[in-house]
Amino acid sequence: MSRPSAVRTRSAFTLIELLVVIAIILVMMALLLPAVQRVREAANRLVCGNHLRQLGIACHNYHNDYNKLPPSRIWYDGEASWAVLILPYLEQESLFRDWDMTKRYYDQPDSFRLVRLKVFFCPSRRGPSISVKGDVPSWNRKSAHVPGMLSDYAACTNDHCEEGWNTQTAGGALVVADLLGSTTQWRSMTSLASLRDGTSHTFLIGERYVHRDQFGDARKGDGSIFNGDYPGSVSRVAGEGHPLARTTDEKFNLQFGSAHPGFVQFVMGDGSVRLIPVSINSTVLGLLALRADGHPVPDDF
Repeated sequence: MSRPSAVRTRSAFTLIELLVVIAIILVMMALLLPAVQRVREAANRLVCGNHLRQLGIACHNYHNDYNKLPPSRIWYDGEASWAVLILPYLEQESLFRDWDMTKRYYDQPDSFRLVRLKVFFCPSRRGPSISVKGDVPSWNRKSAHVPGMLSDYAACTNDHCEEGWNTQTAGGALVVADLLGSTTQWRSMTSLASLRDGTSHTFLIGERYVHRDQFGDARKGDGSIFNGDYPGSVSRVAGEGHPLARTTDEKFNLQFGSAHPGFVQFVMGDGSVRLIPVSINSTVLGLLALRADGHPVPDDF
């Protein structure tokens, strides 16, 4: 007589068990996602700070060669900006040679204007990008847009923009050059020695604020970093009336601001990178923006 075969049962999740497992996974993801985002933001902030440090070192190396800091821009009609002048010190000597100093931004080759250099961008905000609107000659507003590389960083030229914020007499570390007859003959107006308030207490370059709906628009302050025709594209001010932007959708008014929550990063005159809280007193902010106002900056700013 044959033995009856054993009945084999197959184990499996019930529908309720499966739903419980899915629920647990979703809860764990909800708990982990903010931590992952914080780690990613911390990494991006470090990269951004390193970019600013490289720009600061480039300014110092420029100073070593010329005994002057680079101007914010050579002149007002599309001449080179500070970002063009420091390229040889960012290991971009060959690119720098593509810029013809006898010509304006609008006449430079595509090989220069359309380059995308990561060192000019904050990864928390965007990747290397090109302007999409408004880079047209100031003397002919009906001209076609001439695109060029953007930047998330700007020179600090003054503590306000009501009068002369982007002229040779502005009070910041990087200001407009003084022409000596033509746009190929000029001199910078500032040096490390002129930062008489202390190099560690004076902004060189910081993260510039751009409204999230105005990326790539030169007339809104986000044009090519190479185009000296638009002061808002290459520089910013900080102080009374121009506090650090707290959000990404404030009205544009030439502020500094960042994509990092709560802080804006600046490279100082001594080459150090500082995290400045967006809540900083605007009067103290203005002292940091000026190179020689004669007023002490509080140690606990």
